[in-house]
Amino acid sequence: MQTLAKYWHTESDCVVCDLCPRGCRITEGQRGFCFVRRNQQGSLVSDGYGNFSSVAVDPVEKKPLYHFLPDTKILSFGVIGCNLSCSFCQNWEISQSRDLGLITRAMTPRQWADLCVTKACSSIAFTYNEPLITFENTYAVAEHCKARGLKTALVSAGYINHEPLAELTIVIDAANIDLKAFNDEFYHKLCGVSLQPVLDSLLLLKARGVELEITNLIIPDCNDAMSEITAMCNWIYHELGADTPLHFSAYHPAHRLSKRATDFATLHDACQIAKQCGLHYVYIGNVTNVRFNSTFCPQCNALLIERCGYNTKIVELLEGKCSSCGKEIAGIWK
Repeated sequence: MQTLAKYWHTESDCVVCDLCPRGCRITEGQRGFCFVRRNQQGSLVSDGYGNFSSVAVDPVEKKPLYHFLPDTKILSFGVIGCNLSCSFCQNWEISQSRDLGLITRAMTPRQWADLCVTKACSSIAFTYNEPLITFENTYAVAEHCKARGLKTALVSAGYINHEPLAELTIVIDAANIDLKAFNDEFYHKLCGVSLQPVLDSLLLLKARGVELEITNLIIPDCNDAMSEITAMCNWIYHELGADTPLHFSAYHPAHRLSKRATDFATLHDACQIAKQCGLHYVYIGNVTNVRFNSTFCPQCNALLIERCGYNTKIVELLEGKCSSCGKEIAGIWK
């Protein structure tokens, strides 16, 4: 399936995509960097509309989203393509794919909402590859799901222009954004883009009231300097607020980048720095240590939600408040 894309204009013999900061200039029959947006007879069309490559029913904690409907199921799906070129991508088989044969399966927005209900999922996640590049499909599916009383979540690198993201926030309830590093050189060298548009997206999501969580994949010798992590945590604290959940995730060798896996000591040190910077909810991903996956009250330190892997137990959280001291806990809980 395909549809006429949004956010583009024409210039002489090409169309210019205005969806993300790349601003791809696409001549007749050619595709943009993300691969799914194409010039067809002078118009920009999206080949990702209605199509998908992967679908699964996941625990919501797998996204990871820890302050969004804990201990519920989320319907997750993805297409192909990405507007970044991360050499360390964990899902490179689909995000970096140029094989349209992977998206021959199709579903309408209404069918996605129906499937959520059938599978007893409380929400739907746009994930696996970059969901922003299939903006039209992401918006339409989210709109139908919200009309059915379902919640919506975006798992993204956040590399998008202001206007389309602002429109998308109308139908998105929660987002986990990969803040891959806090230096522009890393983004240019390892991702092929720049950092600032991602920071701008984080600010916009926060301003629009989207429940925002951040994941930082720590890669040895690339973005693991404690000075950089301190700067990142200070920025999150001052610009997004102390209640912004931050997930430090362990890197494992993938795609074109061969580095040693992240050791737990580095993740632990990063976690301590984030807390010292004032962040209330800091987690460590890809580990089984319960202490660093669970949620504690920032006021009385009561255990609110216990997590072991993807097994979740709500302990002292009642209607979004700590049962012990009554402090309101940031998140979407019902």
